[in-house]
Amino acid sequence: MTEHHETQVLVTQSVNRLTASAYALASDYKFRRLSPQLAWDNFIIDRALKPEMSASDFHDLFDRVSASPLQGAVESVSFEPTHIDTLVEGKHTPVQIKQQQNGVFAMIWANGSTGSQPPCYPPDPKRFVAVGDYQPSEVTE
Repeated sequence: MTEHHETQVLVTQSVNRLTASAYALASDYKFRRLSPQLAWDNFIIDRALKPEMSASDFHDLFDRVSASPLQGAVESVSFEPTHIDTLVEGKHTPVQIKQQQNGVFAMIWANGSTGSQPPCYPPDPKRFVAVGDYQPSEVTE
């Protein structure tokens, strides 16, 4: 059994589409190859049904922007594996699982992927094996 030490992983933060600029959103919609009408629909959704501009102004903006993905900031975060994710046989992955004050299980995988599970549905102990209990020869079903 190898010892695990705290390291750093790069995590891309999610983007708050409610507060992102209209320009950035229109550019992202174009990057995703949405039609102007579908882009407008997505803009209304991203603005919680309260868009700050008319459809015609949005379509003018959409016509002017170049395609570019809307991505969150990348940050380096501390990572100390607490579990091993055994979902994919032969590719068991270290994961850090911490229960937050609100009961949610926050998860960070060694590749920087993030996720969470609600308190009522904790991580499956057959899939997420505690580092101290992990045997590399274990087979999951």
